[in-house]
Amino acid sequence: MKNLIRCFACAMALAACLCAFTACSDHTTYNCEAYDFVAADGSVMNMLNMLNGLTLTLNKDGTCSLVVATPAGVESYGGTWKDQDGYIVTAINADWSMNLKKDGKTLTHTGAEIINGETGVSTVRFVKA
Repeated sequence: MKNLIRCFACAMALAACLCAFTACSDHTTYNCEAYDFVAADGSVMNMLNMLNGLTLTLNKDGTCSLVVATPAGVESYGGTWKDQDGYIVTAINADWSMNLKKDGKTLTHTGAEIINGETGVSTVRFVKA
């Protein structure tokens, strides 16, 4: 019985440490759950079908990173971000700078984009990991 109580106490202490670590984390990570592109001709492309993953990390110091995983490899891009009037505004590079509308644990960017020579509008949605 004493061993069971000790195990329970250790498990509770470990859970408290994990919660404290998460609360004190110096960054927030978002995983892409949708990336759709609608071309001017009305055709729709699910861009996640071409990606293995897309992860946005916002650091408390105002820096950010975006990791793009494709079948060809993984690329990581660094930049900055700021919280501005209900949006997370990133400045990463010409391809990945975004104005992401905050809605709870979700960030959504909608903007003009050219993919495979086609002009259209993309919508990228990230969810807090």
